[in-house]
Amino acid sequence: MSVAQYHIRSCSSLCSARRVGRLRHCENVVRTAYESRARGFCTHRTTDQASSRPVSASSGGIGNTMLAGLKKAFTKEPSESVEQGAPSSFTDSGVSWDDLQQKVQQRQAELQWETPDLENGPANARALKRSFGKGSKPVLKLYRDHAAWCPYCQKVWIQLEEKQIPYEIEKINMRCYGDKPAAYTAKVPSGLLPAMELDGELYTESDLIMQVLEERFPEKPLMPSKGTPGYHRAQKLLRLERQMFGVWLQWLCRSWSHKVSMDTFMDTMEQVNAELDVDGGPFFLGKELSLVDCVFAPFLERIVASIPYYKGVRLRGEGRFPNLERWFEAMEKKPSYLGTRSDFFTHVHDLPPQLGGCVSVKEARPMADAIDGDDGVSWHLPLPSLDASSLEPYSPGSTPAPA
Repeated sequence: MSVAQYHIRSCSSLCSARRVGRLRHCENVVRTAYESRARGFCTHRTTDQASSRPVSASSGGIGNTMLAGLKKAFTKEPSESVEQGAPSSFTDSGVSWDDLQQKVQQRQAELQWETPDLENGPANARALKRSFGKGSKPVLKLYRDHAAWCPYCQKVWIQLEEKQIPYEIEKINMRCYGDKPAAYTAKVPSGLLPAMELDGELYTESDLIMQVLEERFPEKPLMPSKGTPGYHRAQKLLRLERQMFGVWLQWLCRSWSHKVSMDTFMDTMEQVNAELDVDGGPFFLGKELSLVDCVFAPFLERIVASIPYYKGVRLRGEGRFPNLERWFEAMEKKPSYLGTRSDFFTHVHDLPPQLGGCVSVKEARPMADAIDGDDGVSWHLPLPSLDASSLEPYSPGSTPAPA
């Protein structure tokens, strides 16, 4: 399967599915629906014959929504889906849609699944308007990517959620999905994301947007006051974030100097780990989340997913970076982060199209197979429980109580 195919599959199947954590039991019901209607029999798994890779479920994040879409797709009139005059030998011996609907509802009840409040509840990638229970109109518009994957959009998104500024969202595709809407490029000729409209002004570049938000909405500051020691420390940490970003890409995308690049990267991660303890943690500036954490989060998230997959080195769950472990645990208690976070599978297959390719080493094969579900274990039902030592760490909802 090509990188492009993986890219499409990861966003359509998993970007939305991450909203319900790792509850693939519901996804299995949807996968069963697809397979039983398409083939006339029930099975738990299928295989892409061209690649011998498991085909993932295409859950829309909520079983009922995806089930309705599948029902529409597979109950078209013959004239809609079969060429005129073509013979048809399809026999529908699968379970009924009503039965499948009942199974989805039953499983949702067992998992205590509740339909999210997209406007006032925790952060959610499907939301188009955020009011935070304030009952006020949005004061700004954020343009971000459809797939909820862009790291530069994510850091602004986390900031907005933390400051609870009412805002509305317009979703724009990333370039790898095709041309951007003409209405957007008329406003932003470069087409870059994110962008923000506030009081009739358009702002682009994530760093500028974050600065404007801090200046215009000071009620809940995420940065120390200018000129203070805390402010200078924050600026030092933001420079470290750029250093970390650079050495990560150098190692991830190079096919030469593997050992040198690895050593440079690991040295930088030691610096990050040390800085997380300077103010006592768990966050970069101490006990409270700051703008520094919002900036670090998207790339630390992608680092801990991609380095095991492509380089065979785990950064979480091994005890080498205890302060980083503590930081992730604190971030994963924040709804502002959990609602914006992606999953390992999505990250490792979204990165190559964005970066122009990532270079694997043979030592990474076992971890890559586990993330892709090619190890014969990790994607097989029933799924194993997750905890802090799992390759892809535990998050709320990942390990539901057994029925």
